[in-house]
Amino acid sequence: MKEIVFDKFYQLYQKESLYVLDAREVEELDNEQLHYVICKAGMRSARACQFLAEQGYDVINVQGGMTAFENL
Repeated sequence: MKEIVFDKFYQLYQKESLYVLDAREVEELDNEQLHYVICKAGMRSARACQFLAEQGYDVINVQGGMTAFENL
């Protein structure tokens, strides 16, 4: 499973238009898009990434989740 530490994710987020998926509120996904998956602490998003990757989606788990954002 691909992962990214929150600090690197946040730097990318500030510079680029990223598709961010909240694992707590999964919606229909574009299977041609790279998805950065985030949740509160990173556990739920890791499970969602594993499932989505098995379904053929290109996903990256954001380690630390929104808790890491709150600690910036």
